[in-house]
Amino acid sequence: MSALSQETYRNRLRRNLVLIRWMALTWMFLILMPVIVPFFKSIGLNDGDVFLVQAVFSGAVAILEVPTGYVSDLLGRKRTLVLAGFLHGVAFSMLPFVHGVAGVIAFELVAALAVSLYSGTDVALQYDSVEALGATEATRKGLGQRLFWMQSGETMAALVGGWLVLRGLDSVAFWNAVVGWVPFVASLFLVDV
Repeated sequence: MSALSQETYRNRLRRNLVLIRWMALTWMFLILMPVIVPFFKSIGLNDGDVFLVQAVFSGAVAILEVPTGYVSDLLGRKRTLVLAGFLHGVAFSMLPFVHGVAGVIAFELVAALAVSLYSGTDVALQYDSVEALGATEATRKGLGQRLFWMQSGETMAALVGGWLVLRGLDSVAFWNAVVGWVPFVASLFLVDV
């Protein structure tokens, strides 16, 4: 590999680290979460249904977690994150149009598959990128900052969601769908190590 192409590759690995932070922030930028129960009730669910659909999500994630880790090893980290981001965008794009328990369960199943594909794959690619760059103490600290970016996304989303709900629950669902596509777009620019 020439010196120029080696430097280009190193720049892409550095870009991975930035993109993974953006993915962590926007993955958890769930504007709808502070008002999810009123939203679910507005589309026909009762209290028992809310617990049911959340149980379906949790069960699906638990079941899918191991096989999707294997998928990440087979397809590669980037392809898995692209697929996870795509499914994340699809799931949240479904929400403004669903009604009733069946529609929400469909959303929860797509979201669970997205979460299962994303879970661990982002950390693995970040770790691989740091190691390929020649890990230093500073770059290793970046591995620990992922949680900060995720929590920042949740915090900002709660504030934005609280403001958007003044325009109606449909507005919150719409904007959550828009933001739901950011991880997919970011994943397109990642490189496998």
